[in-house]
This record gives sequence, structure tokens and C-alpha cells, in this order.
Amino acid sequence: MGEPIRLLHVDDEPDFPETAAVFLERELGGLTVETAPNAEAGLACLEATTFDCVVSDYDMPGRSGVEFLEVVRDRYGDLPFVLFTGKGSEEVASAAISAGVTDYLQKGSGTDQYAILANRIENAVGHYRSQQNLEENRRRLSLFIEQSPLGVVGYDESFTIATVNGAAEEILGYDAEELVGGTWKPFVPEEYHRHVAAVERELLEEEGGYHSLNENVRKDGERIVCEWHNRVVTDGDGEVVSVFSLFRDVTEEHEARERLRRSERRYRTLVENFPDGGVFLFDEDCRCVLAGGAELEAVGLSPADLHGTLPHDHYPAEIADELVEYYRRALAGEEHVFEQSYVGERYRVHTVPVRDDDGTVSEGMAVSQNVTERRSRELRLERLHEATRELIHAETEQEIADAVVDAADDILGFTIVMIRLYDAAASGLVPVAASDTVGDVFEDRPVFGPGGGSLNWRAYEAGETRVYDDIQEADFAVDRGSGLRSLMLLPMGEYGTLSVGETEVGALDETDVFLARILVTAAEAALEATEREAELRRKHDELERQNERLDQFAGVVSHDLRNPLNVAQGQLEFAREGREDPHLEAVDRSLDRMETLIENVLLLAREGDTALDAEPAGLREVLGSCREGVESEEVTLVATTDRAVQADPGRLRQLLGNLVCNAAEHGVDAVTVTLGELDDGTGFYVEDDGEGIPEGDREAVFEPGFSTSSEGTGFGLAIVEKIAEEHRWTVTVTEGTDGGARFEFDGVEFVDG
Repeated sequence: MGEPIRLLHVDDEPDFPETAAVFLERELGGLTVETAPNAEAGLACLEATTFDCVVSDYDMPGRSGVEFLEVVRDRYGDLPFVLFTGKGSEEVASAAISAGVTDYLQKGSGTDQYAILANRIENAVGHYRSQQNLEENRRRLSLFIEQSPLGVVGYDESFTIATVNGAAEEILGYDAEELVGGTWKPFVPEEYHRHVAAVERELLEEEGGYHSLNENVRKDGERIVCEWHNRVVTDGDGEVVSVFSLFRDVTEEHEARERLRRSERRYRTLVENFPDGGVFLFDEDCRCVLAGGAELEAVGLSPADLHGTLPHDHYPAEIADELVEYYRRALAGEEHVFEQSYVGERYRVHTVPVRDDDGTVSEGMAVSQNVTERRSRELRLERLHEATRELIHAETEQEIADAVVDAADDILGFTIVMIRLYDAAASGLVPVAASDTVGDVFEDRPVFGPGGGSLNWRAYEAGETRVYDDIQEADFAVDRGSGLRSLMLLPMGEYGTLSVGETEVGALDETDVFLARILVTAAEAALEATEREAELRRKHDELERQNERLDQFAGVVSHDLRNPLNVAQGQLEFAREGREDPHLEAVDRSLDRMETLIENVLLLAREGDTALDAEPAGLREVLGSCREGVESEEVTLVATTDRAVQADPGRLRQLLGNLVCNAAEHGVDAVTVTLGELDDGTGFYVEDDGEGIPEGDREAVFEPGFSTSSEGTGFGLAIVEKIAEEHRWTVTVTEGTDGGARFEFDGVEFVDG
């Protein structure tokens, strides 16, 4: 039976309990019996010691056996109590049952009664202990449910909710009272009702457990993902007592796993479909754990071939050694880019470390790209750029055309190349240079012009590049048996066209157009530069001729005019000796005017023949020195700045002196000439308070010979402009502050200090 039974036997006959104990101990091994003569003594024993069962007589002094039972039930609950009495009656039995007696047995004669009693005691204690254990288990289960961090929903045998713990309330958002007595439908989405009902039937039929990951809905409508562990609880007879469902909210974990799975799928898809190369993920031992990419198949490998292998398993030693070196650098946290050649192709390899969330490196990745074509294009571009740079050294159109044809033929590899330049005399595009293959195709090299339907002329006239995949049916002046199929025509601005041809249909692509355009652009620039240089040479030659004529004129003025003037001035002096004649005074003034004109003409003709001797020149000081050349005492000179400019002092004095004289000649009475700095600090101005220059005459005042004064020569302001240009200044005329003439000089270099 397990643990020994401790029995309390209460009977007022002193010998009977002892006799009964002997027989009971024989029947129930390990039985311990303690006796008491009456109910009061029995209660004292129960208070002092724990017993498994009480056997009591009915008819005893004081309290009867039934009254004793009532007290035991009140104090000790369901403690087994057997009424063993010699006074048997229905009345006693009824009272005992009403009081909650465990068993009722009437004393008899012989020893068999003790065997029966032993059996009744054993059964009562066994049942009592089972009930105690069950209650303890229930208590522990209740504590577990209430204190569990997991959500717990308990169902009865009909799958009606009987228990909901606090964790379940928090997860589902319902109060226990809202769920107890109902079903699981409130927190299971409607689309999953049939599935959950099937699980319910399976649990009841199999009487086992069920683990699942389900989507649930909270009271507020939010959908969450929960992990469920369902277990059926049965009694000793296999009958379903209850069903418990333990669950937890794994929404964040589920979403994280889904994100990870999506990332893994994307990563694997990216790796397996990587274009123009391959992707290799390797571990700490440099073994490939994942590989993919379009280039693998091109070199005779597959992802399966590389998985779990080392570089030395597939590549030559030299390549594998270099790969391992850079793999280890990536595992050390370094990033590198290098190039390798393999099976006739050129690859650029980029190795990087793959870091965990904590920053540690456990894997590395290598991305390999086939750069064979790109490297080839880069080399062609480099050679092409070098060729275009050499075009600037060409001096004639023919040299430029020859250089372009050579580059298109040798560098770009075009089969047929021809340059046509526009010839005004021929009224069309004239062939001037071609590749060696052109002789067989364009035997007579026709001139293409308007009205002939030439594709070259159409492209030239439209100013746009045109590509023909197949010209055999096109209106084109070419021998149909030549084999020429693809054609590209590129206009070179107003200068002509570049023709490129191939013998295969569709052989010219966008790359060919791009490279040819680079060449054409360089050719246009070279032709334009050659044209500009020719124009500069023409202008230079004409300027030289003009200078020669000007020198001749200056010589005539200096010699052939000055000599007669000197003679006239000498004769005038003889004629004026001892006499005053107003006619001779007029002649003297005319001769002085002629001398001034000659001086100004010579100054304009020869100004600039000598280099400027520029140095810091103070504007105030130079302006003050101009008073010596002014005859009128009514001219006031004012300088509002003390700054100095970088200029030739002599020519600056000539410039300011001419402006002062111009103000004096055109002034009615007294005139004030003011020199100051422009507001923006880029130059200086000279203005007077005279009558000013009409707006219509302001552009003409710098023309040689222009004057509005009968006494002026018309060369003074022309000399001012010439001196300004020599210093690379710009001079403009506007209205002065007081209405007079204002001359502003911009682009002046000031010298501070």
C-alpha cells in the first residue's frame, strides 16, 4: 500500500482496541495503532498527532461515535473515519452517513471481522491519499497557471474555456471573465476556425499534444502570431479531465525570421543571378559556402562545384594564392579591389568582410566582374584621346583629314573610312582622305551635292548622325558588288562628313557611334582652329601692310610736311620783324595749329611702337603736372583720391593732359576738372563741369578728326582711347555730376601704399 498507516482507535472497552490492533497489524504490515478510551481523548490525540484514519465505537461515555465524527469532520475535513460499533441499527447508520462517515461496520464474533475492518481501512486510506495528492496537484497546477509567464487557457472536456491566466489576458487583450465559459473563437481569425476545430477533434481523439504556430487576433483587432502547446489531461480511467493550451506572443520573432528568410532568399537570388561575373561567400577557412553568377557557367563551373571547396581546388596556383591572400585580408576586416586574368578574360575582384551584428567578421565576400570588354574600350579610348590631342598639331585640312582616317582605321578598327569636306567651288562634298580599303569601293570618288539624293549630303545638310544597318537597297552611289552593308555618316559641322562602313549587316552599334563622335568632335575643333589660324594670319598680314602704309604716311608727315612748315614759320618771323600786322597774327595761329595737327598725327601713328614702362603712378601727382600744358588760367584741377595706379607715367600724363585740354577748349568760362575713384573700385574717372557731350556724339568722340570746337584738332580723345587700350583699360563717356563730360576708365590696377 505504500507508506505505513497510522491509525487512531477510539473505544471505551480497554481490551478490544488492543485485540483489534494485533489482528490489524497482522493484516496490514507496518500499521501503527494508537488507542483512546473516549471521544475527548481521541480529539486530544488528533490535535497532538497526524493520523491517516480514525476507527471509533458508537456507544461511549460522553460523546457518541457520531458526535465524535461530527467534530472530526468540522476540524479535519475528509480524514477517513470508520464507525466500528456493536450497536448496529438503521438509525445509527443513517446518522453516521449524514455526518459524513467514510465507512460503517458492525462488530461481530470471530476474527474475520478484523480482516474486513483492515480491508475497509486500507481502502479508505488509499482513497483519501489519492484525493490528497490530486488536490495538491491541482493546487500546484493552479499556482503554475497563475504565475506562468506563458499564456494559459484551460478547457474542460467539452472544450469550453474554464481558466485564463494573467499572461493570457495581457497577450490577447481580454479579461478572463470575457473568455471563461466561451470558446476559442474570439481570439482565432475566422479564416482559421475550421483548422482549429480540426485540431480540437484531433486532440480529443488522440489524447496527446499538439504544437503549432498560429495567427491570432487581439480584442482590439490587432493580429499577432502565437506559438501554442496544447495538452490533453486524463484521469486514471483515461477519461478527459481538461485540456490546457500554453502559448506566447512570437510576433516580433516571427517577423524577424520572415525578414531573415526574405533577406536570405533575396541574397541567394542576387548571388545566383549576378550578371557579368560571380559572387562568392567564404568562411574563416576560405571555403566557399555560397556561389553564383552568370560568369560561373562561362568558365565551366557551377555553384554546386564550388560549395565547400577552396580556391586551390579549381584555380591555378598563382590565381588561387592571390585569392587566398585577399580572402584572409577580408576576414581581417580589410576591403580590397584587384584584377586577375583567367581563361583569357580579365576580371576585377572586390573582396569585403561580412560583419555580424556585433561587428565581428565571420565570413567574407568576393564579387568578381568580367571587365575584358571594358578594359578593351578603355584602351581604345586612351588611344583615341591621344590621337585627338595630336590633331591640334595638324596645320592643314588635309593633315587633319588624314589623321582622322588613320585613327578611325587603326584605333577604332572600322573597315571602310572616308572624309569628305565641303568645297564651295565644287558645290558639294569632295573626298579628301580615305582608308586603304576605299579604293575598291569608291573607284571614282564622286562629289556629293544637293539634288543628287546622296546619303552623305543628306546627313551633312541635316547636321545629324545617321546609321544604316543595310544599305544594299538604299539610294547610295556604291558598287552593289562591293559587299558594303552597314554605314554610319557623321557630319563635321559645316566642314564635311566622316563615312564609316562595314561589310556585315548591323555591324555598327551605339559604342561605335560614341567613339566616332569623339573623333568627329576633335576634327571639328581642329578644323575650326585651322580656320581661325588662317584668318588670324590673314588679318596679321593685312595689319602688317597697314602698318607699312602708316609708317610711310608718318614719314611723309614728319619730313615732307614739317620741313615746309618750318620754312613758313621762319619766313613769318622775318616778316613780323618791326611791324604788327593782324594778318600775320592769323598766319601765326594757323601755322601753330598745323604743327599741333602734325604732332597728334605722329603720336597716333607711332603710339604703341615702344613697350609700356609701367610703374606705380600717383593720380593726384600726375594730374597736377598737367597744368603746365594748359594756357587758360580759368581751369581748376581737383583730385579726390590719393591712390596710385600701375601705368606708364608719361602716357598717363598724356591721357590726363588731353582730357584737361579738352575741358578747357570746350568750356565757356572757368571750368573745374575732377579726378576720382569709381564707386566699385575698379578704376577712376575724370569729369568737368562744362557743357558736356551730347548723347548722340558720345560714340564718335574717340574717332580721329572728330571735334565740336573750331580750335580743336579732333585727335585728343582718339589719343586718350589709344593710351587706355595700351594699358588694357576700357574708357566710356557719360554725363558728369554737374552736367559736364565724364570719362570712366575701368579694369585699372591700383597699387596700394
